[in-house]
Amino acid sequence: MKQALFLFIFLAGLTLQARAQTGSITGQVLTEKAQPAEFVNVLLQHPADSTLVQADLTTAAGRYNFTGLAPGTYRVAVVGLGYKKAYSELLTVAATAVEAPAIGLQTGAQNLSEVTVTARRPFLEQQPDKLVVNVAGSIVAAGSTAMEVLRKVPGVQVRNERVTLAGKASVSIMIDGRPSPYTDMNALIRDMPSGSIDRIEVISNPSAKYDAAGGAVINIIMKTNVNLGTNAAVALSLGDGRYDQREVGRGTLNYFRVNPTLSANHRQGHWNVFGSYGLLRRNKFDNTLLNRYVAGTHYVQRNYNPEQYTMHTYRAGVDYTLSKKNTFGILIQG
Repeated sequence: MKQALFLFIFLAGLTLQARAQTGSITGQVLTEKAQPAEFVNVLLQHPADSTLVQADLTTAAGRYNFTGLAPGTYRVAVVGLGYKKAYSELLTVAATAVEAPAIGLQTGAQNLSEVTVTARRPFLEQQPDKLVVNVAGSIVAAGSTAMEVLRKVPGVQVRNERVTLAGKASVSIMIDGRPSPYTDMNALIRDMPSGSIDRIEVISNPSAKYDAAGGAVINIIMKTNVNLGTNAAVALSLGDGRYDQREVGRGTLNYFRVNPTLSANHRQGHWNVFGSYGLLRRNKFDNTLLNRYVAGTHYVQRNYNPEQYTMHTYRAGVDYTLSKKNTFGILIQG
């Protein structure tokens, strides 16, 4: 009897947690001419600190959709090439769907006497055969891990620290277009610093180029440098958060992350020698709060699960370019 009661409470807790994140936000983005704005970046943020929650690309009808949201207050930001950045009003989400008012874009063109053209790749870039997540240089991905970046990509689902793609039975995770020797790729990308990544390609329907056994492909492209001579780059990302955790009897605690990266290469003639190193040190936590009333009995459960780890990633190699279509090399990574 006790075992049955415990199982009932456990299943009820899972049900409550599932219901706690069933809110959604949908809406439309329009141009100055009241036409649908196609394929622009839509970012869902926490208004207090502009932290990114999810990202999406508008459809041909200018629509966007964010699902699986916890109750709270959010703001939608729209970023499009040639347009000024636009924001929605504050949106309060409960366990229901919220239809946001249409967001209008304004062109950002100005008449200048002298013009300097600069460009920055958008965080999400829709190409004919894949969705490209431009990680390098993005403030959205600074100081995070590969798995945390994938959580923000539309269509990608991360559950129990395993990556899946909506509507696909299987997903192959590759590094630089090749199958990786790591046996547990989900564990690798959980701790892989985003500072070592140039971009991530999400390919729902891979061509014959990829041996994906009929499934989807997530291809992680690591940073490389193709400039001649000797080149090096150093980067450092820091993060700190202060959380009030009195509800689990822990008071106010600080949580941090440190992510330095170093990459270097020397390219001369047909030869290219390269290497990189990244460190990710962080602590994190998971809180679970359950309140249940069963047959007149009140059950209260408060769990606090802290975690701290350090992750080192490295890669080194030598390439020899025989021709435009043939390159031989040796790569060591870990």
